[in-house]
Amino acid sequence: MRSESTGQGAARRREAFRCPILTLIASLCIASHRTLLLERILLHTLSFDLNVVHPYKALVEEMKKFNNKATNNGLFRVNPQQQTDKTKVFTQEVFQLATGLVNDTYLTTICLCVEHDVVAKSCILLALEILGAEPFAGCKNWFEVLNFGNREKEGFQRVADKLEKANERLKGVVENEG
Repeated sequence: MRSESTGQGAARRREAFRCPILTLIASLCIASHRTLLLERILLHTLSFDLNVVHPYKALVEEMKKFNNKATNNGLFRVNPQQQTDKTKVFTQEVFQLATGLVNDTYLTTICLCVEHDVVAKSCILLALEILGAEPFAGCKNWFEVLNFGNREKEGFQRVADKLEKANERLKGVVENEG
């Protein structure tokens, strides 16, 4: 009799391990472990510097510089009053598009890999390219207008590549939903 009761007890214990609640708890433990591992990887990527600077402030500063250059260099071939009005409207368009591009950078790891000022300048340059604007008179290209150095040019390439990949991913998601 005693051997039957111990056999039934073992069967009950084995049955308890098949319980959905216990299975759920085990899967949560595994997920928790994986989350901690990914957090450690993120911390090492950031070099434990948790102060990530967002490019919005740099974008505003760079747009002020750009606006001054646009006003002083005569972006449009019109009289001075119309020049100021057209320049103001144009720089607002550039700023809105550049802000949208900065927002899009949060879909990527750009803010972790590229300095905030380079991201801001790159988004302005991309906005100018998207709008099809011509560089100021006396300047070869927008890199010259925005004072891009070698560091900024390398950062621009990374920003442009990451945003293009993010855009392709979003297009794929939209096409799959539609």
